[in-house]
Amino acid sequence: GIVPTNTSRVLAPDDLVIFVGLSSMPQPDPAGSALAAAHAEMVSGELNRASQKVLEEKHILVLGWRQVWSEQKRRFSKRIEDMTTNLRSGSTITFVNEVPQDEFIGIVSSTFDSLGDPKDPTKVNFSHRPGCAIVGRQVCGDPSKLDVLRPLIMATDYDSTIVLGTQANVVLPDASQDMRVLCIMLQLRHLLSIKKSAHPMHVVGENNLDDTADLALPPRVQLAEKNREADFINTQAIIARTLVQTLANPIINPAVKELFDNAPGLPFVYLPPARDVVSLNAELPFGAVKHACQQHFLPHTLTICIGFTKGNEEPCIAPSKRRVVKFEHGDCLICIMREITF
Repeated sequence: GIVPTNTSRVLAPDDLVIFVGLSSMPQPDPAGSALAAAHAEMVSGELNRASQKVLEEKHILVLGWRQVWSEQKRRFSKRIEDMTTNLRSGSTITFVNEVPQDEFIGIVSSTFDSLGDPKDPTKVNFSHRPGCAIVGRQVCGDPSKLDVLRPLIMATDYDSTIVLGTQANVVLPDASQDMRVLCIMLQLRHLLSIKKSAHPMHVVGENNLDDTADLALPPRVQLAEKNREADFINTQAIIARTLVQTLANPIINPAVKELFDNAPGLPFVYLPPARDVVSLNAELPFGAVKHACQQHFLPHTLTICIGFTKGNEEPCIAPSKRRVVKFEHGDCLICIMREITF
């Protein structure tokens, strides 16, 4: 499998070794061992510094719902854990959907502690860190309706908004899901234009059709110094590329399948902020970054760093270990991880 937990296992003649690289014919590096040792020495001072995470206070809005969250509560709790990793106490996550309140309370209370608010029984603490309170709650309503969004947008400066085309207990065609995403973005754009806030909002959407990303008009804040473009997750493109890769190389199908399965103990893709692992504005070879990343997440998680993202640039996958990189605020590492279960 990908990122095996048994790191002491000796390779057998029939084992399949999976390479992530730009070439289909990788060549061994004669200086590989010496280079790895040099990189380990180089980042030894980075690890203590990186153990102290830089947490941010953010307010996140999630518009829409995935039916699988109702059916598999673990998947919902895993998404919350991913969202709250770098949030500090005082952050909030607000869900706007048409899931019945009792059902939503049942989903969140199975994993997270209730805050005991008699006025809003949906409020829970989405953090398991001692002394940290990240308030999660639900607003029951259709996020595509202006009357539902208006009081939320006017009352809070949200840093990020996740727009889903899917709803609770309703199955929509792909085109209808994308139309819903576009409509919600227009609602957000309208509300922020009349709010006259200087706080920019980053929108993450999902598109099933390629043209949706080109047609989207994300919110614009006139008084903000800089507005960000909306980021779209092209679901169909991910599925198509995965299908082509597995058809071209059927032998890798079991390994690729692991990445799309949410069963406990299987590997997953994670993008930690670079600032949590290495120093910002420091020139480091990528091999040193890989080593720092591997050591940073031990002993609970095995990690392989396969690339990084910088700003709005295209992700860099499988760069040379000798390539010198300098990370800035907002850059992320691209990692494949597997939790170690005892």
